[in-house]
Amino acid sequence: MGGVAIWCMHFTGNRTVHLANGELEMQVAYSKGFAALSFFIPIFFLLSAFLAIGTNNAISWWRAIAGGVLCGVSICGMHYLGNTSIKNYTSVYQPAYVVGSAIIAVVASNVTLFMLFDFKATWTNSWRRRAISAAVLASAVSGMHWCAAAGTRYRFRDAELEGNELPKAATVIVAICLDAEWLMSAGYRFAELHQVSNIIRPGMQIQSTEFETKLRSTSAYANKHNEAPPGVHIGFFAIRASVRSGFDVLVQKDARNVLPSMALPLKTLDDWHLQLLKRFENMPVSKRLQSLNETSVRQSDQESEFAAQLSETIKTLCEWTQEPLF
Repeated sequence: MGGVAIWCMHFTGNRTVHLANGELEMQVAYSKGFAALSFFIPIFFLLSAFLAIGTNNAISWWRAIAGGVLCGVSICGMHYLGNTSIKNYTSVYQPAYVVGSAIIAVVASNVTLFMLFDFKATWTNSWRRRAISAAVLASAVSGMHWCAAAGTRYRFRDAELEGNELPKAATVIVAICLDAEWLMSAGYRFAELHQVSNIIRPGMQIQSTEFETKLRSTSAYANKHNEAPPGVHIGFFAIRASVRSGFDVLVQKDARNVLPSMALPLKTLDDWHLQLLKRFENMPVSKRLQSLNETSVRQSDQESEFAAQLSETIKTLCEWTQEPLF
């Protein structure tokens, strides 16, 4: 994956280089041979970097530094070998930029490897920190590339395009295909659901013949964002035995992932709210409504107002669900 990322970043980044006022025949063209060879350079050196670090929780500093250097070499090596694949221009480099780009690659790679491996025992489930490590490593690749590109001059050599050259736009296509291949190897599938549902269902040992329909329903409801807004809500959880097997749960018609509920005109519940609610535990709804009406008469103004709000909300929920169990 690291090799794919470095290779794709280099050739996609070089796609932004425009020479000779954008004249088509004067743009950079690549040789297939060196372009393909440059893909394997970061793979080899990144593998060497991870082998140098090892798999133990405790790593030595010199092994970590060696791994960072190898990682930086993979980035630099891929960049300059990739530039060697340019057929119609000779790349002329300024030494200061070459040294600067190498320092960026090595330092950022070392920082990333220290973050990943020296603290991996405490970062096992921290996706945020892993994302930070990925961003630092991406900055190593991107920073090295643009620093080196700033110090690169292109000397025109030949405008004739030979049959073995790789067109400029083709490198972007190859980069996209490599990323798509990586996504597919990670488990993503670029296919319609009806084409793969019969493959997924036996693998997951799902017997239902409505598997495809259920997946589409799940996707549709997940994208509707029907979550209840923040606040205090009264929900209604009701189940009944299904004719086939199991139980059916009462849900909203237009949002089958949400229980029927009504909002109270409150943001939070205070302690006295909770104390009042405890009086109605394990009561049938009809008995609870009767007790709330009595509470609204006998208690303090504050409790009476809350009891009236609670009673009115339950009645509204009853009318909305049209459930005779109320």
